[in-house]
Amino acid sequence: MKKNLYQIKTKLGRKLMAFKKKVIAFIFKSKKGELSWYLIFKIALKNLLAGRSRSLITIGAIAVGTAVVVVLLSFAYGLQSIVTKRLIQPNSLRLADIQTSSTAVSLTKERLKEIEKIPAVEKVAAAVSLAGSLNYKDLRMDVIVLGADNLFLDFAHTNLIEGSFFSKKSEEKYQGRSDLQDLIAKMEEGQTAGVFEGKEVVEIGQEISGQKIAFRLSEEAYYPLRAAPTTTAKILGYVQGSFLKNETGVEVWGGTYESVSTAGKFYQDKNGQWYGKWIKTKMPLFDEVSVGLYLPKTDENGSQIKETGYLAQKDVKILSQEEIIVERQMETLLKKHATSEAILG
Repeated sequence: MKKNLYQIKTKLGRKLMAFKKKVIAFIFKSKKGELSWYLIFKIALKNLLAGRSRSLITIGAIAVGTAVVVVLLSFAYGLQSIVTKRLIQPNSLRLADIQTSSTAVSLTKERLKEIEKIPAVEKVAAAVSLAGSLNYKDLRMDVIVLGADNLFLDFAHTNLIEGSFFSKKSEEKYQGRSDLQDLIAKMEEGQTAGVFEGKEVVEIGQEISGQKIAFRLSEEAYYPLRAAPTTTAKILGYVQGSFLKNETGVEVWGGTYESVSTAGKFYQDKNGQWYGKWIKTKMPLFDEVSVGLYLPKTDENGSQIKETGYLAQKDVKILSQEEIIVERQMETLLKKHATSEAILG
């Protein structure tokens, strides 16, 4: 009985193996004289198992390389998503910024209406940008003042930290003649809007306040001292800046000049003439003997010459009264300390 069962199992196993071979031969057919895919797979598996260490190292290297490529691609696509969704707003590519020059304003309400009539243009928002000065306690800084409505703020993608945008009532409240509209009206007449517009006509070299000011120049920098407060005036010599030394002078009106602050183009009189702020001061002079090389300008006795001239307010730190008082107190304390050390010594 046991023998018959063994024979049955053996026959059944043989039939199953034969069926398996037929299925494999049917699936992995090969042309005559070529190895089937099944045999190739078996050979490859045996080779992998024969050199397990080498196989593991190879597979691990491929896995690590693939992971690095995936991480880099994910980082690149993530960065692209941040730029496109957060930095570049959905309608950024549909906006066009039109600015007027700093010397002649040609963008008027009529031209804004003409721009709005262009077929591809949907909306137009205007804004007025002015340079100003902000004073807070003892701090003073140059700022840009922007006059705009909700539509412009929407186009600019302004994100508020605190507060809220203008309400419809607040915009409707100022439909009358406002200072901003007066300013725009002046711009439409061809006038350039500046920091200060005055009715008085000033003269080149005229003192602004008549009071002496204390100022400081950038360290180890040389600035031209001119015979008159204009950029075309003769250069008397060069003055040296120092953080440790304060200079004194008087502010006067002069010609315009390029500057980061508003000092270079500060005041416009009723005739439309622009003026910049200069400093009339007396300082030791240096001669520029070569590019970047300055030597003291001396007289016949070998003493350094001091002359009165005009200095443009470029890289000039105007000191407040509080800063001057603090520095004087520090100097007094240092002198007392030095005197006490000399007595004890």
